[in-house]
Amino acid sequence: MRNLYRIELKKALGSPFFRLSTLAASLIALGSAGVAVYHYYYNMSLIGSFGYEENPWLPVNSLYNLWIAEEAYSVLPYLFYVLLPLFAAFGYAWSYTREGQNGYQRQLLLRVTGRHYVLSKYLAVFLSGALITAIPMLLNLAAVACFVPAVQPDLFYNLQYIHRYSLLFAELFFSHPLCYLGAMLLLTALFGGLFAVLSLTASYVLRNPIATVLVPFLVLLGFNYLTYVLMGQLGSIGELSPLKFLHCTTGNLRYFWIAATEAVLLFAITFIATWMRGKKHDVF
Repeated sequence: MRNLYRIELKKALGSPFFRLSTLAASLIALGSAGVAVYHYYYNMSLIGSFGYEENPWLPVNSLYNLWIAEEAYSVLPYLFYVLLPLFAAFGYAWSYTREGQNGYQRQLLLRVTGRHYVLSKYLAVFLSGALITAIPMLLNLAAVACFVPAVQPDLFYNLQYIHRYSLLFAELFFSHPLCYLGAMLLLTALFGGLFAVLSLTASYVLRNPIATVLVPFLVLLGFNYLTYVLMGQLGSIGELSPLKFLHCTTGNLRYFWIAATEAVLLFAITFIATWMRGKKHDVF
C-alpha cells in the first residue's frame, strides 16, 4: 500500500493545477514583497530627510514587520489570505470527484481497499494544500529579506507594530522573531492543508469538481461574516475567523487555543468523513 501513497503524492505534486495554483499565489506574494521593499526605502528616505539619523526606526522598518503576514501597505496580502481556501483546494482537492467520473476510481478499488484509497487521497490533498500555502509565503519572505534587514523588533516601539504585545505569538515576535516566523508559517500551512481536505470532504457529496473547490471558500466567507456580526460579543475573546487571524494585520488572535480548537475540529470532521467514506467503498 506504500506505493499507493507514493502514487497519490506524485499525482498531487505533479498536477498542472497544483503548479498553476502555486504560481498564482506566489505572484500575489511576490507583489506584496515588492510593495514592502518600496515602502521600506521610502520610509528610510523620509527618516533621513527629517534628520532622524540618531533614531532611524530600524526595529519598525524590519523584515519581521514587512513580510506578507504583516504588510499593510497594499491590498495584496488581504487578497492572498482571502483566496487561500481557493488556492489550497484548487491544487488537488477536486481529484476524488474527477476519478469517480472517469472510471479510474472503480478500477483502482478492484486492487486496493477503499480505506487505503481515501486515506492516501486525504494525505495527498492535505500536503498539496499546505505546500500551496507555504511556498508563496517563503518566496515572499526570501524576496523581502534580500532588501530589508532582519532587525529584531523592540518592545519600545510596540504601538508601531501590527503584531502588538497582547496578540498570539507576541512573545516570540519580540524575543525570538525567527521562531515567530516559523510558527506563523506552520500555522498558516496547517490551515491551508485543512482547507484543502475540507474541499475533499465536500466531494464525497457533491459531484461537480468546481463546486467542491468553492465549498471551503464559501464556508469560510460565511464564518468570517458571522464573526463580524458577532464582533461586539466576541470582543473579549478576539478574532475567530482564520481568514483574518492568519493575516496579522486584519485579525486580533489573542489565544492559541482558539486556532488549535478550530484546527482540531476541521481535522476531526474531515478525517472522520474520509474514514467513513472508505468503509462505504469497502462495502462495494
